[in-house]
Amino acid sequence: INGRDKINYDEEVQRFEADLIRCALMKTGGVQRRAAALLNIKVTTLNAKIKRFGISPNGLIEDGGLE
Repeated sequence: INGRDKINYDEEVQRFEADLIRCALMKTGGVQRRAAALLNIKVTTLNAKIKRFGISPNGLIEDGGLE
């Protein structure tokens, strides 16, 4: 594998996780408690990830996004 073919594992995991969170939020109408239950994580964990990934409560990306 040359340098152009490499995948940044951490970035891809974060992107996947953010997509899951956005999907759960859209399915639950932005209700974080229900989205957390759907993802089988604590509401506080979901809230921290929403802030870290820059996701709005309705599941859309806000300013900031993934780092």
